[in-house]
Amino acid sequence: MPAVSGLTDGLKAFYDEWRLITTRVHVIGSTPLHVAVTADLYLTPDADVPGTRAAASAALARFLDPLVGLHGDGWPLGRAIYTFDLQGVLDAVPGIDFVTGVQVAMTDPAQSAAVAAGNRPPPPHDETGAAIGVSLQPAELPSFDGATFTLFQRMGTRWQQQQQQQP
Repeated sequence: MPAVSGLTDGLKAFYDEWRLITTRVHVIGSTPLHVAVTADLYLTPDADVPGTRAAASAALARFLDPLVGLHGDGWPLGRAIYTFDLQGVLDAVPGIDFVTGVQVAMTDPAQSAAVAAGNRPPPPHDETGAAIGVSLQPAELPSFDGATFTLFQRMGTRWQQQQQQQP
């Protein structure tokens, strides 16, 4: 969502008129943070494999949408993307029994390099130091670049991996 010059200028003029005397007003656009998700999906015995794969990808795209994502009100600027949130979204997809191995990663090499160089915040960590998501800058919003799923379906008493196919 690139910032439109006329819109940002109009918003600045509107808020400038109503600001407190010592307050400064800055109106800026958002910057996309390109991310991709990987996960292992364990399907119910009656699940439609291609349909479930497509539904899982669509659910993630909806959840990470800047305008309607998270809880339906849009993604808050700068809010981190947590793997446990993504796992909950995938768990709710019909045809999925349970989910493991959820990971989210930045797909833009420049943004990844900025983390290594200390120019952007490191990913959030749990108490053991393991990364549990991706941090966003204050003016960033997620941009979903797709998902890679490994699907498993129960065949008798064993889980069998389904054919690899990208949505």
